[in-house]
Amino acid sequence: MGSKVSALDEMREIQSGKMRGSRCSIGLHLGTAETEEKDALISALDDFAIDSATISAWLDRKGYKVARHTIARHRRKECQCK
Repeated sequence: MGSKVSALDEMREIQSGKMRGSRCSIGLHLGTAETEEKDALISALDDFAIDSATISAWLDRKGYKVARHTIARHRRKECQCK
């Protein structure tokens, strides 16, 4: 039983550490992007008809590598930004 509790405590420590640190790649990009690009990205993030893969590909064309799962996490407000 003791090992289960320590494992659980370890998982809680990991979970609490997830929300530390800087903003995600999307949040960092929004903080530095030009107005037109920033507005387009915000609109795309708010429009769930545009999937995360499409946003990732668009950002890649602009020279920014952002993974689909990072975009999805940002949209779900599960990153440090929210």
